[in-house]
Amino acid sequence: MPRPKKRPTADHSQIAHHLSAHPYEWGPVRVYPTAYSAEDIARKIQAAEDRFCVYGPAGYFETRTTPVEDGTLLEARYTGGISKPRRRPATGPTSADLMWADAITGLSPATGPNGTT
Repeated sequence: MPRPKKRPTADHSQIAHHLSAHPYEWGPVRVYPTAYSAEDIARKIQAAEDRFCVYGPAGYFETRTTPVEDGTLLEARYTGGISKPRRRPATGPTSADLMWADAITGLSPATGPNGTT
């Protein structure tokens, strides 16, 4: 049985430095053979614990994992401890907005009870 090919190790110091210079941009950390190993490293990066202290202080990096053909890709981004606000999708007025607009229009002193002046 052939031995599995050895994966290159991640240079976490270099990765953390690069990500810190590019806040809020996702960057690859490494492809891990299993989701479990990728999620374990992701947790350690977020906590900046042990040999992952270069990602410190704790909470300054966010991580995400994505299944890929040869394992699980771990990505990280530097946030400085502040999550980037998510943009809410633009929407039109809600039914409550329309009801309030009708109510305010009905209170206008320029119109009578039947909408006449």
